[in-house]
Amino acid sequence: YAQHGRPIPNFFFVFVYASLLARQKEDGIELSGVLSDLGEETVATAMFMINLCGFVVCAYFGWRRREARKLNEMKVQNAMAEVLLKRHDYQGSSKCTADLRMLQDFTPFALVPKVSILFKALDAHAARASKQVRAEEPHQREKRKKEYKRLKELEKLAGTHTSKHKQRDGEATQKAVKLLGAETASGKSKKLLGAGGDGIDIYNDPDTLIEHSDSKKWMPSFSSPNFKRSYTRLHSSFKNLDTMVADAGDDDDAVSIFRTKVGEAHPTLIAQIDAFCSQKGVIRKCDAVIATDGRGFEAVYLAVWNLIVLVQSDEIEVYNQTVRPLKLRAEEGTNRGKVRQMVKDDLAQLYIQAAEVRDNFNSFLRAIGEKTRATVDLPDELKNISRVFEKIMFDPDNQGSCEKIADIVRAMLSASSMKMVAEIVMAFLESDEVVIVRVKDRFVEKASPGGWRDLMINFYMANDQQRFV
Repeated sequence: YAQHGRPIPNFFFVFVYASLLARQKEDGIELSGVLSDLGEETVATAMFMINLCGFVVCAYFGWRRREARKLNEMKVQNAMAEVLLKRHDYQGSSKCTADLRMLQDFTPFALVPKVSILFKALDAHAARASKQVRAEEPHQREKRKKEYKRLKELEKLAGTHTSKHKQRDGEATQKAVKLLGAETASGKSKKLLGAGGDGIDIYNDPDTLIEHSDSKKWMPSFSSPNFKRSYTRLHSSFKNLDTMVADAGDDDDAVSIFRTKVGEAHPTLIAQIDAFCSQKGVIRKCDAVIATDGRGFEAVYLAVWNLIVLVQSDEIEVYNQTVRPLKLRAEEGTNRGKVRQMVKDDLAQLYIQAAEVRDNFNSFLRAIGEKTRATVDLPDELKNISRVFEKIMFDPDNQGSCEKIADIVRAMLSASSMKMVAEIVMAFLESDEVVIVRVKDRFVEKASPGGWRDLMINFYMANDQQRFV
């Protein structure tokens, strides 16, 4: 009972009394203890006074603990009230009016008319592709993966031409033509058909023909400066082969249509980003909008966290000891504590992988929730492709790369205490179904820029050969 914080029952004092009253002998118990000569009323009075004193002492310390907690809660409430008061004063000030006017006049990139229309279309195509992927049978999924691998091999072939290996380049091109089922005309004319049916004649195009120094015959040259234009068109036709590779261009194939739409959206978004960033003072406006939108929340989050620290300090220590080996496992892993997707430059393929792994991910998180009694929040759909597109296109270090994107598939576990958070961490440590990639402790180490605190765990399923994070 004492381990659970409950008062020691009275039978403990009865045991003490009996031990003082009786003395053990070989032939039985003899009442010859230190209390054996006292009367019953005297002993009862003494026991009553002992119990009363114990009760008073326990009540006193309990009262002190309760008052200290109430005082701490009152301090937190006063701090939060002060924050809200400042926010109220700010809302009635001229600065608030100016900020609101600025927010009304500011148009985010995603709400630019052309971008908004494009993003809505992409989200619709992504939803249909995701639905198709999740409904696929195992043999259908395997077939689609093989077709995608074949397409990437063809793109690789189209990019291997160098001026040092003309003969090998010609063989590679002919191999690509053969693999694509392109029509081969008689003689020197070999025409490669693209997805739209427009041909590129790489043998009879005057811009790509030079006279060979030995045979004095006209033949295609991959080292000719004029070949760049035709090569660009050739490579573009490889990039648009989705409908040819997947079911010979079936219009009902949502995955192929999705790939095509993502490829077409890329140059449009680049142009829109250039126009958006060329606005006068756009950086200053964006910074001001971010500061205005998050005003006051940092202080509220901090006040809540301070209350948790006061009330659950012991549980926070248990949490720290549990999360430490989880972080160590991520740092000692293959990715050294960093997110690196195997798919780097193909957002459509990354999104399709997300749809493939989503069901297994959800099942694992539900099991964790049942084991730890945590509330599991699973989104109905994957993260909008428009939001992911916007994120990678505004990456200043590596624009267009999706290598660091790790939240297309996501979920949230809500705990009622830091002890429950520690139990969730332990469930991840004990599981052999996942491989931990990265751990961000935003409870204790460093809160997010907006003040939000949580523990973020990036992982991939152990049976996933694509290692989608």
